Amino acid sequence: MRLINIKGFIEGQNALVNADNVSSIYADKDKIVVRMSCGWGIVTKFTTIEHAADYIQRATTQEMISED
Repeated sequence: MRLINIKGFIEGQNALVNADNVSSIYADKDKIVVRMSCGWGIVTKFTTIEHAADYIQRATTQEMISED
């Protein structure tokens, strides 16, 4: 499970989501929506579907390193 932070279009509307549960990314008018497998979606600040997909794909391949 990889949790990623997605900033919502509305200020202060952020979501921490499991990237494995992203089912679709689509444009709704001029907004990009990331929809989860449960049906819940977040209207994002992404400008294109490609940017959203790239962010999600890159975020899931990053290793978290703890500095102890």
